[in-house]
Amino acid sequence: MSNYVLVVGSKPNSRIPKLNFTKIYSSNGSAEIASSYKQKIYNIPHICVVSGRSFRKLNHIYQRVQNSEINTLIIRSVEKNTDYHLNELNYDKLVKINNISQLYFQVSFFKLKFLNLIFGELQYENTFSKKIIHIVKGLVKLNFTGVSSGLFACLYALKENPKSNIILSGISFSGGNHYYSEGGMSKNRGSVDRYLFNNIKDQFREKIFSTDDDAIQNANINKWSSNEFIWKLFLKILLY
Repeated sequence: MSNYVLVVGSKPNSRIPKLNFTKIYSSNGSAEIASSYKQKIYNIPHICVVSGRSFRKLNHIYQRVQNSEINTLIIRSVEKNTDYHLNELNYDKLVKINNISQLYFQVSFFKLKFLNLIFGELQYENTFSKKIIHIVKGLVKLNFTGVSSGLFACLYALKENPKSNIILSGISFSGGNHYYSEGGMSKNRGSVDRYLFNNIKDQFREKIFSTDDDAIQNANINKWSSNEFIWKLFLKILLY
């Protein structure tokens, strides 16, 4: 019997399969979805990934993480001399990953490793001149991002659960608005996600499934075929 791990993002109108998940991973504001699932549906470990800069600058993300029950909080691209008001958060374990380390972590999943990361960042801009400027700035400042926090949560789930299938809900690979009507993921980062996912090693790709039709189309990802979902009930829980 297969083990299943759930990774939730913030795309509107996403569906969560009716499965016995062993863990749930979230990213940024979707922490509140995972926390509600943990509290109201099934008490399983909740691992939340946040981007250091977004966590510091975007209050709508910080508040949702602050109001969530988290077992492991992972801050990637952590900024020096920044505590992120961690004493105000409800978590059991903290993992801080600097920007260079989070890039090294990512490249182990891709067929061409760092080359895929560089080619992926080239997708961030549309014109040749902007692509070159983006790459030069990234190399000078050593601040490439790579995948979005949602896809980073997926990669982290793969690492921690090598024998499990990973089910994605609310990760579109295209950018767009959040279900909570504040902020959104840029289309530029969505383009990077699509390129990098399409260059993920086959042994990882075959374990990843999505419930979202646009993600299935945008990234050629495996479709989760079950028709049993709890999303209607879950929406009521979020609005309770």
